[in-house]
Amino acid sequence: MEELANKTCIPCKGGVPPLPVEERKNLLEKLAIGWELTHDNNHLFKSFKFNEFKTPMKYSVEIGRLAEEQGHHPDMTVGWGHLEVEIWTHKIGSLVESDFILAAKIDRLMQKKGESKLQKITPCLWFDNQAEMAVEFYTSIFKNSKVTGLTRYGEAGAEASGRPKGSVMTVTFQLEGQDFMALNGGPVFTFSPAISLMVNCQTQQEIDILWKRLSEGGQVEQCGWLKDKYGVSWQLVPTIMDELFQTEDYQKSERVMKAMLKMDKIDLAALKRASLD
Repeated sequence: MEELANKTCIPCKGGVPPLPVEERKNLLEKLAIGWELTHDNNHLFKSFKFNEFKTPMKYSVEIGRLAEEQGHHPDMTVGWGHLEVEIWTHKIGSLVESDFILAAKIDRLMQKKGESKLQKITPCLWFDNQAEMAVEFYTSIFKNSKVTGLTRYGEAGAEASGRPKGSVMTVTFQLEGQDFMALNGGPVFTFSPAISLMVNCQTQQEIDILWKRLSEGGQVEQCGWLKDKYGVSWQLVPTIMDELFQTEDYQKSERVMKAMLKMDKIDLAALKRASLD
């Protein structure tokens, strides 16, 4: 990355041939993780994640200043918790080396400030072809949730996966500020209860609402577990669970366990009564 970042962008006046696709891919490997070529290989794209609104706004201004200095200008989209940057040479509608130089300089700017809060581990959910529908379903249920990005299959990806060219490949999204990715990968793999998503619930009302919404068209199971209509397993867990089980009073924890084993949806009041009997 530093090799590119130390160069200077050359403003394009048109008539410049675009980089060969293979050279674009070689330069992409020199950039920090997160940059992608768009499905037609003519634009560079990266999404930066944050935890609030003020910081991405600040960085959009700083990237703007950098672009003015270099005479090379990206397109930017900024909102709560995210800043998307798309770079290409507008005069030719494609990519030249200066686009990769600007990308490297933007990465160096972000790294120096230490503000690019890309989540270290992101769960990826493999669907047959329902990724968009599933994400719409999940983001309609949880607060502080949104779609953050979408990619489509290009020629290489379509050939490797058997998915139609131009169809949706991945959808990135947030639930309660947690990053996820949904992948349309075909019917090769299906979900298993061996991996589930745990939701910490403060009140019985929260449990009731989430249980009703997430189980629509799905399957309820024992001890607060359910499968949604896409096969993803969820656990709706009361936040007082640790208090009820992590106790030196063995008889108390046994009573709570016996009560819970009789439940599908968790009944907080019943668990509290069991702890006191």
